[in-house]
Amino acid sequence: MLFICVDRMYKPELSYYMAQGINVLEHLVFAIMAMNMLLFLKRIFIPDLKNIFVLSGLFLACNVLGAVNELYQNMVHRTIFDFTADSVKDIVVNFIASVLFIAVYLFRQKRSSL
Repeated sequence: MLFICVDRMYKPELSYYMAQGINVLEHLVFAIMAMNMLLFLKRIFIPDLKNIFVLSGLFLACNVLGAVNELYQNMVHRTIFDFTADSVKDIVVNFIASVLFIAVYLFRQKRSSL
């Protein structure tokens, strides 16, 4: 979370590729944090759901959250459905991060059951 806050506050003059790399890292970290928070809330409020339903819901919620975030940013800066290449990249990075989170989660579940 600190990384995201610092990244949003501090904007040094960076090369295009460095700025894009930091932006991708920011979206990866945010998506993984969102998935962790959703999993934490699920464990508190709905502890007895089966994993496939939990993972499907987490995946859907994280990606809907990312898409809504991009729509909101579009609404503030452009027309709402005017997706730039950067907007699409952010949604794709969010998708990849949620897939990675689920893969690691399943790997840890399988490993702990052995």
